[in-house]
Amino acid sequence: MAVREDFVSETLDLLDWKRRVFALYAEVRAAADPVRAWERWREVRAELFLAHPQSPRPGFADLSYDPYDLALRFEAEVAAAEPQRRAIGSSGPEPVWFTRFAVARFGAHELELFWLDA
Repeated sequence: MAVREDFVSETLDLLDWKRRVFALYAEVRAAADPVRAWERWREVRAELFLAHPQSPRPGFADLSYDPYDLALRFEAEVAAAEPQRRAIGSSGPEPVWFTRFAVARFGAHELELFWLDA
């Protein structure tokens, strides 16, 4: 069975998208200045949305953001959680499956963290 050349190209473009997003988040987490890190995140995200072949909104140049608010920045303690699979409805006929892997705790709040199984 022959592999379509456009499939190969699309797959490589998707891998590039993921690589760039992962690198951006690593850069943001390592930055000493949170305001500059947020500005950098906005710059790179805008470029990806505008021009990357795997953009969910190709050519879209109107990403809007609220002003940066340092009071809304916080750190959470992340603890392992018992794995639990959940199905979330999708636009297609089949649900999308996720598996819980951890819980983030901050103050009196908890946020379950899920991994996309696909």
